[in-house]
This record gives sequence, C-alpha cells and structure tokens, in this order.
Amino acid sequence: MKTSLRLAFFDFLGIIFFIYFKGRYIPLFASAVYDQNTYLENMGMEPINLKSIMIGNGMTDSFKMAISYYDMACTSSGAPILDISTCVRMKQAVPRCEAFLKRSCIDQFDMINCAAANQFCNSEIQVPFMTTGRNPYDYTKMCEGDFMDTLCYPIMKTIANYLNQNSTLTTLGIDPNSPAYGNYSVVSFIVNAAFEQTLDEARPTYFYVEQLLDRGVNALIYVGANDWICNWIGNLRWVRALEYGDTFGSTSHEGDDQEGLDKLREWGGVLEDGGEWEKMGMTARKGGLTFATIDGAGHTAPYDKPKESLELLRKWLDGKEL
Repeated sequence: MKTSLRLAFFDFLGIIFFIYFKGRYIPLFASAVYDQNTYLENMGMEPINLKSIMIGNGMTDSFKMAISYYDMACTSSGAPILDISTCVRMKQAVPRCEAFLKRSCIDQFDMINCAAANQFCNSEIQVPFMTTGRNPYDYTKMCEGDFMDTLCYPIMKTIANYLNQNSTLTTLGIDPNSPAYGNYSVVSFIVNAAFEQTLDEARPTYFYVEQLLDRGVNALIYVGANDWICNWIGNLRWVRALEYGDTFGSTSHEGDDQEGLDKLREWGGVLEDGGEWEKMGMTARKGGLTFATIDGAGHTAPYDKPKESLELLRKWLDGKEL
C-alpha cells in the first residue's frame, strides 16, 4: 500500500489536474509540474493547468504521525484499545520520541541518529498496537489473515490474481515480453524495506504543500477516520502546523471559515434521490487548504466508503465547500 501509485488527469490542458497517492510524492510531483510549466510556456507549449491536489490517508509528516499513534490507541480522540499500563508507558515515551526525532532528523539530519530515533519511536509507540493483532489500516477491526500475506485484506489476493490474468493483461496492453507481465503484486516488502533503509519517510514534504498553497494551488487532505497507520490526528497536526499565506497580515483568505483549521465541523450530503442529508465526516478549511475525515472508513477509504468518498471527490472537483 505504501508503494502504490495512481495518477489521473482531468481535462489535461484545461480545468483541473488531479492526483491521488500518499503524502510522500504528491507534493513533489505537483511542485515539479508547477515549476516545469515555465519551460512549457517558454517552448510555446500549453502548460498544465494545475488547480489542486488531493492527498488521501497520506504520510506527509512522519514526525507528527509518530506521536499521534498514542492518541489513536490510548485516548478518546481515537479509541482507548490498549491497556492502561501500556498507554502510560507510551505517553511517557511520546515527549522523548518527539525530542529525539527533532534533534536527530529535523534540526540536523544525521542518518545514524535519525535511524535510532525512528527505531526508538517505533518500538515504544507503534509496536504495542501492532502486537494486538488489529488491522493497522482500520483499527476498529482485527487483521484478517497473515499481515505479510494479505495486509489484513484477503481480497488483495483476489485483486492480484485478477490483474495477473492473461485476459486482463491483454486488455491493459501490457507487453508479454515485459518483466511486469503477470508479475503484479499488491505490495513489495523488499521495495518497502529499501525505502525504510534510506529513511524516506524522514524527508519532509509538507514544505512543498506550503509552496503550492502560496501559489494558488488548492489542497484537500482527507483521511479515513478509522485509519491508524496514517491517522487523522497526525494528518490534522501537520496541516495545522503549515506556514503559508500572508504571515504579515496585509491580505486575508477570501471565504475562510471563521475558525480556520482550529475547529472541525461536520460535512456531508445527500447520497440517494429524495434522501436526507447525512453526516459523512468532519472538516475544516483555511483559504485553499481543506482537511476532511470520512466516517467509518479506514486507510482504503474509497473501498470502505465508496459513496461517501465519491461525494467528497465530486464536491472538491466542482469547487463546492464541504
């Protein structure tokens, strides 16, 4: 799941460019598109009309996420599913984890010390949850099957088998001589380990989100409320910590919510003709930045709550406020 990538273009030269993935790459890819538009214009070519980005259940700021695992597993902000003694130990480890990460990964990046800091935070704050047998992508459920085999979703094997069928590969136009032919897998733990060895998640990407917002590119950060591994608390923390816009107060963001990002409110819609308005999650907005959760959804929000996820997508693409 961490290494999957999906790109989609809507009206390539017109209305909007939409990209969906984790918080590691969208900020960088979108920034590259924005910057390269200058070269396209200089060559007399039509630039890509980059209007907005969407990051779903992303890992954009691993430091904010690391300390949020405690909140999700031990407090009423998430669900207190771990025993009290474990939660007390985790709470005592949180400030140590935060200080260790700041000193070794943020203030001055040191590969060895940063790796040690991540190992400490992982063992003290993540491992207690992982030993419960719960699904890290939906903490309200137990993991189905062996995690290394199914990622807690047995249907993943069915998806892989379908995508490796000759008929599917032919329809997709995959070259039979390509190494990728019949070699689809949901996740590669070898690739994942390589990313971890280079401390990829310790490289901040939220700075790119700030820069995009300063250039008028809107951003929607949405999270399935039941996701633990890339949870809504960690995502809200980094969203609230962003520094963008006119910090000296000479201009204001048109249409800002009065509370900005400090207070969440309900969002929702009508899913069926003649139906009633339904709450689908919580949201907050400041200028071009919108944060939203999807109730009852986990890491794979469109799979867990397809109608609600589609409603969120439609509102965003239509430029409607949640």
